[in-house]
Amino acid sequence: MKKNGKIASLLSLIMLLSTVLTIFTALPVGADAATYTKIAEGAYVFYSRESAYFTMDAKGGGTAEGTNIQTYHTSGSSSQIFDVTNVSGTLYKITARGSGKAVTVAGNQKKKGANIQLNTYKGQKGQQWRFVSSGEGYFRVKNRLGYYLDIKGAGYSNGANIQLWSKNTSKGQQWNLVPASRPLDNGTYYINAAGGGKVLGVESSSVNNGANIWIHSKNNSSSQKFILEYLNNGYYRIINSGSGKVLEAASNGTGNGTNIQQNKWAAAMHQEWRIMKKGSSYQIVSAVDPTKVLDVEGGAFTDKANVELYVNNGAKEEYWTFTKVSSSIVPAADSTYSAEKNDKAETASAMSAAAKETANRASAVDYMRAMATLRWKPAYTMTYWNATDGRKWVKDITYTGVPYTQYNKTSLESFKSTLAGSTYKGPAARNKYLGNDCSSGVTLAWKHVNSAVTVTYTGNMFPTSANLRAVGSYRASSKTNTSSIVKSGNSKAVMFAAYAKLQPGDAVVYHIGSLGHTRLVTSVNTQKKTVTCIEQSGLVTARRTSWQVDKVYTFEQLYQGNYIPVTLSRWY
Repeated sequence: MKKNGKIASLLSLIMLLSTVLTIFTALPVGADAATYTKIAEGAYVFYSRESAYFTMDAKGGGTAEGTNIQTYHTSGSSSQIFDVTNVSGTLYKITARGSGKAVTVAGNQKKKGANIQLNTYKGQKGQQWRFVSSGEGYFRVKNRLGYYLDIKGAGYSNGANIQLWSKNTSKGQQWNLVPASRPLDNGTYYINAAGGGKVLGVESSSVNNGANIWIHSKNNSSSQKFILEYLNNGYYRIINSGSGKVLEAASNGTGNGTNIQQNKWAAAMHQEWRIMKKGSSYQIVSAVDPTKVLDVEGGAFTDKANVELYVNNGAKEEYWTFTKVSSSIVPAADSTYSAEKNDKAETASAMSAAAKETANRASAVDYMRAMATLRWKPAYTMTYWNATDGRKWVKDITYTGVPYTQYNKTSLESFKSTLAGSTYKGPAARNKYLGNDCSSGVTLAWKHVNSAVTVTYTGNMFPTSANLRAVGSYRASSKTNTSSIVKSGNSKAVMFAAYAKLQPGDAVVYHIGSLGHTRLVTSVNTQKKTVTCIEQSGLVTARRTSWQVDKVYTFEQLYQGNYIPVTLSRWY
């Protein structure tokens, strides 16, 4: 009996080991195996996290074998719509809506830098993909061979190539999958705050640009009726029936508390909205930041409660229902809408001047933000001026943002080219190591969208420069005497009015004698009289960065600091 008991125990152990072995061999290979996500089958637009304006795209709308896959400004065309179809378990094929051909690793080889193209689906490993959540609504897309869909150089310009690459932390490997189908038909609706019985409306039934959006008891006015018009790219524009103006996030903002207002349609992403079905209700999601949704401020379901952007936290004030009034998509007040309706920016080359400017302003801000948020570490300690704190970058310490130097005016791409992984391997001498300063950082952001811009310094960043003009109506007769321009040549009221006209991508510049500083504007709040900026500060702070990101200044601070507002003469 003892012997038989031992045999039974041994057999049990063998069966247990066999079971464990079976479980492990059944798991997908790779560190991400436990995090593969099942995706609902359907048509999607793949938006890059590098910039909400750029998507995965079949080059030229091509349908031939070998058509290249790239990034391109969102256009709503079929070249940017991809069908995701389950193959088995967590494996999917991704096919271009325009051709039916599959997104494929060229040569079916696991190779860093392998090109991504379209080919007839043959069930190859290089045509099968898994989705790995990277958080906040984004996914990495991993090929069955290994490695991920990656934007070469983490670029976000028209034509940036998509390749296969090893896993990294860049935004160039993260994608927001936006369904290309429409959850609601085009038409005119009441948009009801699901938690309180109030409806969305325009404050005081205004027809003006910038008029505020609130909730209020239903009164059947056209200012409480909204037109949903699907844009064929996964998003809607939401048009007020009374004014013909669209809902937008003020100043292109994405932060918690960003105000919602109405404005003239400019084919801009901050004016586009994804409508997501959630149970019996819906959420209205920002096209620029998929983590932010339309929200009733403070959950106050009372008349005149304000509407804002807020992080999606599932609170009842973030849910809405839609009551259809009619199938009409023509506003009651059609004075401006009829001329705007067809201005949809179907391709980058056909975009209106206003749409191009809006896109380029956002791209310049994105570029500046990318310079400010890049993470890297030096292979050796680098010292600028002297070895005191705030003037050095220490070996093997991770820093954020392209480093500060007045000796070079280094673009994001050039600095990245010196990185081995995240380690800086460029020149070590203080007059040679790569980086930029406050003014070159701003002009490089401008140069990113307008190649004619010359990288310069604060003493030349005045309205009298060939590439720049004043924002507002202040007088500027000198290139260098900023204090005289601000303090003597113009009144405080004139300068405050100029600050109020700033837009994302503009700059505020200070320069007196040999001293100066430049900040790139990311948003403006005219009600609070504040300007939010990104700037290369020139000091390595305790946060291990020489950058200030989204720092808020009052108009008064800018005025007392002798800052003047400038912008590009031409944005497209």
